[in-house]
Amino acid sequence: MRAQLADLRSGSRTNKEVGDFAEAVTAVLLGIVGHTVIDQHTGEKGDDNRGLDLETMDADGKLWTIEVKGTRRSKSAPLGGRYTLGADHDGAVPGAKYRQGGIHYTVDRSARAHAVAESMESVGPAADQMGSLLVRVNLHGPDGRGTISVWDVDADGNRAGPSARETYVLDDVVAAFDRETGSL
Repeated sequence: MRAQLADLRSGSRTNKEVGDFAEAVTAVLLGIVGHTVIDQHTGEKGDDNRGLDLETMDADGKLWTIEVKGTRRSKSAPLGGRYTLGADHDGAVPGAKYRQGGIHYTVDRSARAHAVAESMESVGPAADQMGSLLVRVNLHGPDGRGTISVWDVDADGNRAGPSARETYVLDDVVAAFDRETGSL
């Protein structure tokens, strides 16, 4: 994974490749911190492209949908309001706009995923609800080692607060993965 990160940092790769790496390293991080990945959007032929990047279960049994954004810009932050899609599912207003990670989006997109949020009441912060997180993977970060920041998401799909709930050093996560797998 370290060689792939170095290649991406060189700037010669596409945004899709940055996004694919961001999703893969997020799955690695979530495994390290005790989540079990139960579904992962691959973007490969045959994947239904439902839009949920990851579905996980944490150590306490709470289900999570994870939206991942990758960036090469060291000072950029996730823009919760930039990613809007039309809704028409389970009580959502037909044609309404909603954000990735919000209640309407989670209910709509989980319908074809492993774990299904059956109603808008089943999505939220409580232990018995499906939660939503935004993960931002910055290849460079302020110190050149990269960052992975995990953000809570509110019911409308916006970042729920001015700062991340957790932040990790990207290079440390990649090194842990490489040690675990014996990769160089």
